[in-house]
Amino acid sequence: MAEAYGVTSDRIAGPSWLDTACVVIDAKIPDGATKDQLPSMYRSLLEQRFKLVAHEESRPRPGYDLVVDRSGPKFRESDANAGPARMPGGQVRFGAGPANASIKGSMTIANLAHYLSLRLSQPVQDLTRLPGKYDIDLSWVPDQILYSANGGNSVEPQSVPNPAGADLLKALQESLGLKLEAAKQSVKVIVIDRIERTPTGN
Repeated sequence: MAEAYGVTSDRIAGPSWLDTACVVIDAKIPDGATKDQLPSMYRSLLEQRFKLVAHEESRPRPGYDLVVDRSGPKFRESDANAGPARMPGGQVRFGAGPANASIKGSMTIANLAHYLSLRLSQPVQDLTRLPGKYDIDLSWVPDQILYSANGGNSVEPQSVPNPAGADLLKALQESLGLKLEAAKQSVKVIVIDRIERTPTGN
């Protein structure tokens, strides 16, 4: 459903069983179909087999503004022939010691903001006004406070100092000259009006 509507799963409002019910779907993508056509195919499947009826709303959510720190940006514009961004997700462990996470590659700041929103499970809006493509090299040690955002809870952009390495907020400022500021964001939410728990069979 998230793929069908181009949102993360936490932006789908519907019955509680959506998070626990499992179904087996055996579908074939037509030859020649493009990646851009997949969402509409997913929606058609959900509408036909699950009788899905849904609508889109804008709702306020806790999030962040990504801005340039007073020290200014600490990265340079990419070479025009640079390859795509490489974004390894890293391992996150709680209670068993810190894990390294990193972002390295050529990307727009809008792409960086999108990636940060996925890492934090909070919407991140790019307010840097930096339109180019830049060489980004960022490493940090995730901490528990930042990742407690999973599940949609509000999280202030503060963290307990981690002696094993810089956390994400500190790394953004020190390595890139960027800063995350807590802010309310208006996000797209898919509201389910109707859906059948048991799909129609073949």
